[in-house]
Amino acid sequence: MLKHLALVASGCDSLALGEVQIAHQVRKAYEEAKAAGRVGKILSRLFESGFKASKEIRSRTGIQEASVSIPHLAVQLAREKVPEMAPERTGVVGTGEMAELILRNLGVEGVRVFGRNLERLRLLGERYGAVPVQIDRLEELLGELRVLFVATSSPEPILTKEMVARAFRGGGLLIVDVSVPRNVEEAVGEVEGVECVFTDDLREVAEEHARMKAERLRQAEEIAEREAEEFWKWYESLEVEDIVKAFFRKLEGTPPKKLLREAVLKLKESKELAHAFRELFGL
Repeated sequence: MLKHLALVASGCDSLALGEVQIAHQVRKAYEEAKAAGRVGKILSRLFESGFKASKEIRSRTGIQEASVSIPHLAVQLAREKVPEMAPERTGVVGTGEMAELILRNLGVEGVRVFGRNLERLRLLGERYGAVPVQIDRLEELLGELRVLFVATSSPEPILTKEMVARAFRGGGLLIVDVSVPRNVEEAVGEVEGVECVFTDDLREVAEEHARMKAERLRQAEEIAEREAEEFWKWYESLEVEDIVKAFFRKLEGTPPKKLLREAVLKLKESKELAHAFRELFGL
């Protein structure tokens, strides 16, 4: 139970690996239950141990860095290739789920988003501070961009070699096409100064991230298991603690001789108890 709690709270079970929000949600639910008087000693220790383990998982494994989603990899690769990637010189073609995930991973305002669906353009503009632009202006504004992400579901290429050659003004242009099928002609990469990256090109990076993810999940499980073992040791000690407390309570209200006679009778009934008594008092 504690192992599962730690892995969930650290985002190891999330679709977006290492998602921070889930930890906040679990913590909030715990605090609300605690405030309502629904959390006892054992449950409190369980959750606190789980939170401790999840914090250690994040700090020691960097699990949140092992995401292997295509939008995440696309943005990461673009930042590696164009470290000075400025929002006003970055564009996203598309208004669907993949395009939105790219905007989310970019995490900056001022990115131009090109599309046909005016309502979706407006919505993405509100959510991410993006600058909505109708798709028919793409060629006109292409020369102002340094990085362009393409994430559409068009059955035919949106960017052709001829179009890019006409619009490109030099200075370098990185085009990252994560569409399936491709929405950028492969020949676009033949235009001098233009580099194209396709989903297939991200496969090697994705495989490396997958290996990294597996290793970090293994480390996370080790941390969670160790904390779970500590919790169960504590839990099992509660019974002994209760027995000791009861023993001292009995000492307070029972004459020593009577208590001693009862102890001797019990020793006669149990060899294990007799051995424990002998070991305890060095007899």
